[in-house]
Amino acid sequence: MKILHTSDWHLGRTLKEYPLLEDQSFRLGQLAGAVREQQVDAVVIAGDLYDRSVPPAQAVSCLDELLYSLTQELKVPVLAIAGNHDSPERLSFGSRLFSGAGLFVEGKTAREIRRVTLRDTFGEVNFYLLPYFTPEEVRPWFPDREIRTFDQAFQALLEQNRPRIDSSRRNVLIAHGFYQAVSPEKAMDDSIFSESEISIGQSDLMNLSPASGLFDYIALGHLHAPQTAGAEHIRYGGSLLKYSTSEARQKKGFTLVELGEKGKVDVSLLEPPPKRDLRTIRGTLESLLADNEPSEDYIMATLTDEGAILDAMPRLREKFPHILGIRFAAREQDISPESASQAFQRVEQLGRLTPFQLFERFYEQVRGEPLSEQRRELVQGAVRAALEQEEELEK
Repeated sequence: MKILHTSDWHLGRTLKEYPLLEDQSFRLGQLAGAVREQQVDAVVIAGDLYDRSVPPAQAVSCLDELLYSLTQELKVPVLAIAGNHDSPERLSFGSRLFSGAGLFVEGKTAREIRRVTLRDTFGEVNFYLLPYFTPEEVRPWFPDREIRTFDQAFQALLEQNRPRIDSSRRNVLIAHGFYQAVSPEKAMDDSIFSESEISIGQSDLMNLSPASGLFDYIALGHLHAPQTAGAEHIRYGGSLLKYSTSEARQKKGFTLVELGEKGKVDVSLLEPPPKRDLRTIRGTLESLLADNEPSEDYIMATLTDEGAILDAMPRLREKFPHILGIRFAAREQDISPESASQAFQRVEQLGRLTPFQLFERFYEQVRGEPLSEQRRELVQGAVRAALEQEEELEK
């Protein structure tokens, strides 16, 4: 059975001031083309179909058109779950009716995880649909257990459903959230996050190790970088497109999973070019204008010029009509993909600085030069006065 694993479409999203629905529609056309060309037997969407719980009408129409094309024209079943950006109720509307047409949508997590069975030449393949959930949603089902964390909630659901999962059969889990099949420390070091995906204190981390041996493939959604999650058969599909400059170096596409007989799984990545790429460029204004061809791509430019440049944006926009913005090398550090653990280390380092040291660092980043001795004295005096005033107010 060939399965196309995708996730995190975020239909209706904008990038800065640019609506992305045209780019997303083009990408979904590529998805339908891949389903046809690769003779895919099932499409799995691991959450975050929409960018917000109340999506714009155009985003709903875009999704409706694709699902009709897949299920009715190509006769390929679609299995989808809600992510943390989706409205479970809206996504679940009509799901029992749609299942007869080959569209299986699970919006809300149930105590008994929904199972959908499809067949190929080797027999049955059981898909288990586990939408995004919170500990508060799961806690009432298990009054005798302490469920305060996401992991405790997931382990309770797994134990409840374990008797229903026949490990001798081919099973696929579809889930949305921060999952890993390794220790929490290793999970944080190995996971690739985007700007909006920092896990706060690992409170939402769920350990998949207890599920070992139950599932032949685990299709995950939530993290935007396509990546494994502790094992080759446990994977994040990654987002449909690049949705922030921190994702500029990431590869985007679809994951093609081939299930053979029990125990045989092959995974490959399909990476068709998007309608518009998202790129970062760096150099002086004149070099960027001279060395780059005109492009419709989404561009973030970092200028290395010294001093202020008043006409940089309109000049760059002539060559790059979808420019996202300008950074100045003297004022800001480049943003690049990094692990969450590195981000936490930076926060911890800032937390150890005094108010004056924080201001001093801020001044250097904005002005590109250190504080003069005279200004140091003025700032230190202002900080002392503010702290003394705060102490008086607390008395």
